[in-house]
Amino acid sequence: MKQKRSGALSLVLAVVLSFGLFGAMPAKAFADTPPGAGDICRIVSTDTGYATLAEALDAVGADDTIELLEDITEAIDIVVPTTLGTASFTIDLNGYDLDLDDQKITVDPTGSLTIVGGGTLTAGKGIQVDNGTLSVNADIVMGSSGIDAFNGATVTVVGNIKTGATGAWANGGSSITVTGNINADYGAYADGDGTVVTVAGNIQVANTGIGAIRGASITANGNISADDTGVNTQGDGAEVTVTGNISAGVFGVDAQGGSTVTVNGDITADVTGVSANGWDGFNDVAARAIVFVNGNVIATIWGVYAWNAEVTIDGTLTTPDAEFVQFWDNATSQSIFKTAAQKDASSTKTGFDQYSYSGDDDITSFIWIKAEPVDPPKPDVPQTGDPTGPLTLSIILALAAFGITGIVLARKRQRSKIS
Repeated sequence: MKQKRSGALSLVLAVVLSFGLFGAMPAKAFADTPPGAGDICRIVSTDTGYATLAEALDAVGADDTIELLEDITEAIDIVVPTTLGTASFTIDLNGYDLDLDDQKITVDPTGSLTIVGGGTLTAGKGIQVDNGTLSVNADIVMGSSGIDAFNGATVTVVGNIKTGATGAWANGGSSITVTGNINADYGAYADGDGTVVTVAGNIQVANTGIGAIRGASITANGNISADDTGVNTQGDGAEVTVTGNISAGVFGVDAQGGSTVTVNGDITADVTGVSANGWDGFNDVAARAIVFVNGNVIATIWGVYAWNAEVTIDGTLTTPDAEFVQFWDNATSQSIFKTAAQKDASSTKTGFDQYSYSGDDDITSFIWIKAEPVDPPKPDVPQTGDPTGPLTLSIILALAAFGITGIVLARKRQRSKIS
């Protein structure tokens, strides 16, 4: 009987202990299993493995990290915040590639997504960040869309961007920083006051390299190679700075009303080197366009075009002489061409040749091109063997002095004989 009571008591104790130890634990604890065969990623904080990225996204918590265990190709949208409301988390590529197939990444307001670990991120339908934060430390490949940042979003890409659309588009006070190169249809655009885009690498595109619109600014620290236009600016307050060189199939720079463009390298264009048109099409008003080129400009057809604009080239302009510079008379709708020799009699900029035109519309445009240095006059130094040379001249003067002295002495002797 004692043995039976002992066995019954052991059973009761086992049940109680089991309930006490495990009943209070969350159900998720039973599901959290270390990564095993068939798992392609894991959540680092719990070391839980998942067979699909979708499952991991459904389980990821605030500030958790999903780590890839192999290359993943999965047709899935990544949306932040997640369906469970997780607003901030990290995906660690862990050196692997993540291919979302023909899907996209969306970071909505209050969302923050960080992707680290190198590798390549592929999102066929691009990336959209609306008043959220995205940081990617990997190369990004996209298809029909690029990176769109709007309504004050912040995007940082430490890597290269490749897409068949616009590599980076920002508006509404957003900012995009790309440390690598952009290979795209259009490179990078910024639209609206306070919107900033910076590209540290080179930009190679089928259409326009970079563009700034209505108060936005773009800085490109590398070279720009564009089949169409290198730089395009439109609207009051738009600013672009290019540190490297520009090579373009049509326009090197196309600056329109109210914008400012600075190029610190050289410009090579198959049609027009610099076009500066002081008309703000957005506000339908005349607004001065300003362009500075701190290098040389080479254009196959037209060198510089200006209307209601100021263009300064701190270098040489190489283009057919008949189309050296071109002005536009808005009142008569006629182009006014000037050759290199048809510069103004004087210049308001020291060290620059000035070309200007005031049309019937009473608008004066200026083009300044660095003047060729004028060699200072050389001193008239006699050549060796010249009878007027210093040595010969000294001898002549000495002989003359000797002769004069001889004459004086001879006359004194003659006087003394007479007396």
